Amino acid sequence: MNEFTSPLSALGGAGIGWFTPYVSFLKQPLTRLPGGNPGEAAAHVIDIVTQLVIEAVGKIVPIMSQAMARAAATFGQSIVEAIPVCVQIAVEHGQKILAELAVLLSSTGTRDMAVREESAAQPITLIPATIGPDQAPPARRC
Repeated sequence: MNEFTSPLSALGGAGIGWFTPYVSFLKQPLTRLPGGNPGEAAAHVIDIVTQLVIEAVGKIVPIMSQAMARAAATFGQSIVEAIPVCVQIAVEHGQKILAELAVLLSSTGTRDMAVREESAAQPITLIPATIGPDQAPPARRC
């Protein structure tokens, strides 16, 4: 994919673009999958990955929007509570994306795709280290 609009750009459109770095790992598989003229399997996975990112953003935006709306009344605590919930949503969707990449890899069997998948998976494996093992996100409140 040489040129594409990241599904994460909807975060900026919703006024919470500052949250994008917390979930930017979701767009990396889209930038690392074969561009130009991908095979049918890769094109299918690109579509699925895009839909999963859109789904994650669709869940994140209302949670963060509500947190932002309550921020003044809660002295920002609502945002503090919403961030790990939204990151957890992103991680769950990241895991689904990895599963789709694994299917693509098994169907293509090429070394190039293995390198791309490993590279795309790296940020997902770093998420627990970034959040910290003692900071388990609270249960989702929808």
